Amino acid sequence: MSYPLSLEASEEARERILSILDKLSDEAALRFTDAYEQCLADLCRRIPAAIEQGFPPTHDEPASLALSRPTYRAKFETTNKRSRFSSIGVWYVFFWLIDGDGDRIPETLKVVSIQHGSAPHLWEENQQS
Repeated sequence: MSYPLSLEASEEARERILSILDKLSDEAALRFTDAYEQCLADLCRRIPAAIEQGFPPTHDEPASLALSRPTYRAKFETTNKRSRFSSIGVWYVFFWLIDGDGDRIPETLKVVSIQHGSAPHLWEENQQS
């Protein structure tokens, strides 16, 4: 039986969320918050079950190289309907899976960054810093 992952967020991720929410209208901020929280709740439930069944998540290779450790990416959307080639309402959450006790089974999902779908890729952004 798998247990849900605990959830943490890095200081950078918390700052990004506050910055994002500050720029959005009240309605858009509420949609963002709901979609973000739903995405994380789903990941925290789904990942342990997938690992238990022998299907661990695949890391995002470019983000992993940029952050020098296995990094995963999940997409969430804040709009119900969008045009096929538009990034409006598309967001990506980048996270690490942390195995605190060394048993090769992660206990914690740590959010490290959040980006809009049209933002520069995480690895390009880190190179410019």
